[in-house]
Amino acid sequence: MLSVGALKNVIESEGPDTIAAFIATPIPNGSQIPHAQYWPDVKELCERYEIPIIADEVICGFGRLGTWFGMERFGITPDIMTIAKGLTSGELPGGGVVASQKIAEAFDNSNETEGFFSHGVTFGGHPVVMAAGLKNIEILEREGLVQNSAEIGNYLYEKALSILQENHPSVGFVGGGMGLLMNIELVQNRKSKERFPGGFNGGFAKRLTELMREKGLAVRAGDSIVLAPPLTFTKDLVDETVDIIDRCLFEIAKEYPTKSG
Repeated sequence: MLSVGALKNVIESEGPDTIAAFIATPIPNGSQIPHAQYWPDVKELCERYEIPIIADEVICGFGRLGTWFGMERFGITPDIMTIAKGLTSGELPGGGVVASQKIAEAFDNSNETEGFFSHGVTFGGHPVVMAAGLKNIEILEREGLVQNSAEIGNYLYEKALSILQENHPSVGFVGGGMGLLMNIELVQNRKSKERFPGGFNGGFAKRLTELMREKGLAVRAGDSIVLAPPLTFTKDLVDETVDIIDRCLFEIAKEYPTKSG
């Protein structure tokens, strides 16, 4: 993530008038969790220079982080949000853009054709996809799945910390605690953060992936294990998931030992 100081330097060196907007994902993945003041500081900086903030909520939106949208976690209201995936829970391909009243009025108050946002989309506003999106939101509300994401996500994070990070030198860092998105960093040396050779294509990653899938956990390992389970996840499934990872890490340590020092 670009630090607030670095962002300020870019804005001032390029000139605020040359920057249309600042776009970013609230949390790119479970390993890149900004501190609590990061987004408020970015918001203040962008407002100072009159630069709109666009939140890419494709990953974080619709309950993934235990709030309806990721920026809610940081008390931020972006000027524009891009949405997809969670909008229909993947049942049908759907996406959209949400704009603040201020942004919308910039088009509404324009003269003649200048107020028309010309954006041709072949399947834009498809009624079946829209129906799926509405039904999906209804289910999320009715079943309390956003709240479930927050509660079960905390349980998953605490379980992973107490079992995986405590038991395995190959676990360098557990990133989570914000809904059902977690990144378990895998290292050959916890102190130096040296990784196992090859990344996703290395022998360690392929073997660990194989072991986990043999035990019923369909994830892919590399420099990390990313967990983004469905919002219907339960404590029993958390226990089973962590148990499988725990057993597989013990097993692979016999073939790919870690280093110390």
